[in-house]
Amino acid sequence: EDKRKYLQYYLTPIYQRQDEIAGILINVNDITKRKKSEEELRENEEKLSAFFNNNVAGIGIISKQGHYVLVNATWAQMFGYNMQRASHLKNEDITAEEDIERSKEYINQLYLGEINNFTLTNKFKRSNGTTFWGNRSVSAVYGAKGATEFLIEIIVDVDVQKKNEIKLQEQYQFAQSLIDSIPNPVFYKDIK
Repeated sequence: EDKRKYLQYYLTPIYQRQDEIAGILINVNDITKRKKSEEELRENEEKLSAFFNNNVAGIGIISKQGHYVLVNATWAQMFGYNMQRASHLKNEDITAEEDIERSKEYINQLYLGEINNFTLTNKFKRSNGTTFWGNRSVSAVYGAKGATEFLIEIIVDVDVQKKNEIKLQEQYQFAQSLIDSIPNPVFYKDIK
């Protein structure tokens, strides 16, 4: 246990005459609790900053007006924007056309307090016009009065997995169409 004490001293001169100091009044306050709280707060801020800045997922904070007010380096790299340019972007700027309305609907529900969070697999667009698939999780952060203050968004790039899933589905549909086109019944048995 830390037994250090933090004290704050106030020294006030006591004048006998206008120019003559007769003594000093010393006021001492124990500020140990405040200092320890400040240290804990600083440590927690460092942990939060490390989590935000060193995450493999793209993280963004979205204002009530719908703008990204803060993004981490992974988010910026994922979309091809610098951090300053990201603050001028909205959901519509990074979401592929086919997913904009669905995303807007969920975001509006968050701001209205109808839901606390949502997760979607969206198609996103980068600054260079290329697209990628990502899992988007968005949560509302509430203020003291219970109203949504801002949103926290976490995006994980799942482009490779999603493209493989689409290929597998296409191969299954192709195989099924071949089986369906055979005039004689086909029997298949797994020997395991």
